[in-house]
Amino acid sequence: MTTEKWHVSKSINLGHILVTLSLFIGGFMYVADIDKEVSKHTVQIEAMSDRVSSIDNSHNALFDKIDAKLEKIFDLLYQMKND
Repeated sequence: MTTEKWHVSKSINLGHILVTLSLFIGGFMYVADIDKEVSKHTVQIEAMSDRVSSIDNSHNALFDKIDAKLEKIFDLLYQMKND
């Protein structure tokens, strides 16, 4: 019976280097793509925020008109009741 000792080779395989390099390049491209997507979505969110703000302002103006008309109706009803 022969006992084999553990052997660790100090050589580096060219295939391992190429795979590791391609993984680093792929990871960098992935992170760069995420950064571009985040920038694009930030611009879209700002545009949507502006739209929502303008819609909110127009709704508030309409609600103010409705409130004024309701107030006139209530005043007319109160005058009719007292007459």
